[in-house]
Amino acid sequence: DGDKIRRYLHAFNSFDGSSSFGVFFSDVRLQCANQINYLCSKGASQAKGAALVMRHTRSVEDFARNLPRLINVEQQKFTTDLNQLKPLASLKLSSEAFRTVLERTYSDDLSHPIKDKNTKEKRPRLLADLPQVDVIRSHYSGETGFGIESGTAWGLFQAITQYETHDAGRSKSEVERARTRLESLWGGAASKRIGKAREAVLALA
Repeated sequence: DGDKIRRYLHAFNSFDGSSSFGVFFSDVRLQCANQINYLCSKGASQAKGAALVMRHTRSVEDFARNLPRLINVEQQKFTTDLNQLKPLASLKLSSEAFRTVLERTYSDDLSHPIKDKNTKEKRPRLLADLPQVDVIRSHYSGETGFGIESGTAWGLFQAITQYETHDAGRSKSEVERARTRLESLWGGAASKRIGKAREAVLALA
């Protein structure tokens, strides 16, 4: 209750026909020119797979007239996605389920061996070796999370997404970390991790 989720529709076009005309959807509010330029480039690429982009040819007007139907399909998909996620808010997690979700989310990181500090020998990487796990636990417990409900599958999903959207990055510059996170969230590693986390928590429902 009170957790508002919105999906935004973005339309992009050019006055001189130098770029395609199309639309794409996101859960991110565009708020500056640089962000719009970057997301329109990524959005155009994503839209091609959903038949929501068209070059400036004779058929572009027919495409534009057909957009309301395509948008309606996307809206129905959004409603379906929300109905899948809602049960997670009341699904309590065991410590084992918590670990399973994190292991699936960060399976790529865990696949790389690490040199043990004591033995100096290579060994499998564990969740305890990943620095993001402590941050996610802190968000999940409510100590640092943005209104995250502790103990539920929805809470863990939000703790993971908060880390990926607000905390990830190694650069000392906050601006550089923010830029890296944005790029990673649009088709990069962060986007894939959030997708894995979503699949993992839905598998528990």
